[in-house]
Amino acid sequence: MTVYRRLIERNLRSYRPLRHLSLTPAHCQTTLRWFLVRSGWNHDDWRRIVFRKESCLQLCPDDNRSRVSRRPGFSNTSLASQITRFLSSRACLGRRLPLLGNADFLIWQLEKIGQEIPQETDTGLYHSVPRRVTAVIQARVGSTLC
Repeated sequence: MTVYRRLIERNLRSYRPLRHLSLTPAHCQTTLRWFLVRSGWNHDDWRRIVFRKESCLQLCPDDNRSRVSRRPGFSNTSLASQITRFLSSRACLGRRLPLLGNADFLIWQLEKIGQEIPQETDTGLYHSVPRRVTAVIQARVGSTLC
């Protein structure tokens, strides 16, 4: 039995992940200036900013997308922010949690790790966003995680 038929049998369809618009050099400079002006902001200032899907940037024209399989109507975008937080938290905690299991297990891990992260670590990750964005813009390679 082929892989395609097995996916169909389990009601999984093949999709290509969303591709984002490439950044122009002018857009990179504008974004960098915007973050540099706000580099002294505190937690309360940043909390008033809402980053939407447009903040997901692709810095190179080819992101080598691979196909993903999921059930029709299922969107993993609701998990995107949780997964990003999980991976950042996992890096801070020395990768002590394995990357095993299904989506429910991952959500359980996210909730558990969210409760274990010290507030100062969480705040440090939050305040590192401008520095990380500046580094990505200056490197001009790869794409940001969304």
